[in-house]
Amino acid sequence: MGLDLRVTFESQTLEGLQRLYLPMSCEDELFGKYASVKLSDGSVYFSRIFPAYFLNDNSCIMDKTVLVKGVTTDNQPKVSQLTLIPGVRYIKSLKISVVLKVGMRKRSSSRSFKDQLKRALACLALVSDSIVSLDGLEPFSVLGVSHVLVHNIGKVDAGKVVHSTNLVIEKFISSERYTQLLPENNLYFKVFGSPYNKLKDYLTCRQNISKTSFAQKYNLPQVIIIGPAGSGKKYIVKKVAYDCKAVLITINCSELVQPSVGESESLLSDYFNKAIYHSDEGLVIILILHPESICRKPGRLLSHFIALIDSISLISNITAVLSISSTSNLHECVKTSSRFHFKIFVEIPNEEERNEMLIALCEDEGLNSSCCSEIAAMTAGYTISDLALLVHNARRDMETERYIHLDGVLFKHFFQYVFINNIRQIEPSMQHGAIGVFRKNNIEEHHLGGLNNVKKSLFKIIKWPILHSSAFKRFNLKTASGCLLYGPPGCAKTSIVRAVAMESNMVVFSVSAADLYSPYVGDAERTITDLFQRARASSPSILFIDEIDALVGCRGGRQNNAHERILSMFLIEMDGIGRSNKLSSALTSKVIVIAATNRPQVLDSALLRPGRFDKLIYVPPPNFEDRKDILNVLTKCH
Repeated sequence: MGLDLRVTFESQTLEGLQRLYLPMSCEDELFGKYASVKLSDGSVYFSRIFPAYFLNDNSCIMDKTVLVKGVTTDNQPKVSQLTLIPGVRYIKSLKISVVLKVGMRKRSSSRSFKDQLKRALACLALVSDSIVSLDGLEPFSVLGVSHVLVHNIGKVDAGKVVHSTNLVIEKFISSERYTQLLPENNLYFKVFGSPYNKLKDYLTCRQNISKTSFAQKYNLPQVIIIGPAGSGKKYIVKKVAYDCKAVLITINCSELVQPSVGESESLLSDYFNKAIYHSDEGLVIILILHPESICRKPGRLLSHFIALIDSISLISNITAVLSISSTSNLHECVKTSSRFHFKIFVEIPNEEERNEMLIALCEDEGLNSSCCSEIAAMTAGYTISDLALLVHNARRDMETERYIHLDGVLFKHFFQYVFINNIRQIEPSMQHGAIGVFRKNNIEEHHLGGLNNVKKSLFKIIKWPILHSSAFKRFNLKTASGCLLYGPPGCAKTSIVRAVAMESNMVVFSVSAADLYSPYVGDAERTITDLFQRARASSPSILFIDEIDALVGCRGGRQNNAHERILSMFLIEMDGIGRSNKLSSALTSKVIVIAATNRPQVLDSALLRPGRFDKLIYVPPPNFEDRKDILNVLTKCH
């Protein structure tokens, strides 16, 4: 029976238990009967229908005690269909699982507990495969029961519990585990596929190994999930926990540090004791956020953390997962083979994956795939959280603008315009606080006069591999890994690179010797490694090094040991030896290293070998035609 009534959910009471109040305008034959109530969001409840004189003709009041299907997600759902149940009979045999309240200890299925539960359930009509919510009812509060999962009531469609009913309790479930099993309407993207599968497979292997003699002799290593901020590390762990029906315990280490002696250790122990308690009934995942807060330097809290990790290493049902952006922030004792040794990397989404995310995030806006594809091309280096922020800001701007009511083509172009404006304001998470980050501006090729030959050469090196990627792949052509611009000072070497990169929608990292040098031994080499890894993770990208002659000179000359160490590290990164194993070769090939110098003769010959700076472009002083073109550009706005 189809209806269109707005639903108001009633607070749970014994008087209104399992009742659906309909207006008097409804048919009399409905009143007093049990029915399956389907709502507009797809959820289904089981209720008994009663009349209500105070209701208007387009509304109803319902109790949510017995849920048959789905979860109510709509703030203002409507009754879309009523299916009457012919009769409610007595249940001969009832199979259930009992969800205990938070903090309640596990109970045995004793006869006295069963009798008390049967008396409490006698006031309800039940159906198979339903969930009975009892958290707000006093008889069940005394028993410590929050939900009852009804698995089977026998051969009847609906029934009631009586004294002769054979009650079978299959298992007791903690409230934390039950909450973890509730369905969620989260998005899932291809970029999460590899780390998701690795973590899920590792948990399966860990449980299988625990059944062998190997696990009794050796500690099973825990997991480190590595990726930039906002890349979806926490979401992946939550998704795996839900699919594996595991309890997820989240520890935010930045909140552990307390002023009182021993208080931080006590808080940390409470989390691990909670995990050990829940491990008796199934898998438990401990997600540790911001571990660098306690794992960077030796200390009392780090020692206590290591002791707790070692204490759970033999418990196969407990897996600890460290979520971090870089393992360099962890003390060496944390990364040993017996502790956190299994590494999972979360990559930044490429253009195709960003397009998929934008289509899903903009589903309600009606933005077509071609628009999303254009925006995806302009958001290199963006993570899922960056894209979500971009869409949120675009929606906010659309609501505040007076053009919100535009339709068709005008709306599409205006929405794109809003997106482009927000792209210029949002910096990718990968670049937050990083050296060499080039702030986007409106400089383009046509804003620079002259040097047409140099522009064309850079255009081929930077843009062709992106515009004609299929042709490069078909003919097995290798893209240039590096390009050296040399010429007198003030000839716009830096500006040309930035303008071409800006038009190519590529991420640009621009550094000089002053940015990389450090008075501390090994700090400059670490900065170079981090810079190259950021460039690879944000590909397609350009790494521009200005005044490279001041950074890496020529070996065997007057250079000191620091220059030689920096040069060696630079050559290693140029060759790709030091690249992170999370990145594919295809991803690395989309990073172009461009350097500028006034003195090419002082550079080490190793830098100019094929595979490094194999393209040399001379940037000459402007001739007569170039000067004329420059003046035309400068005076165009005046």
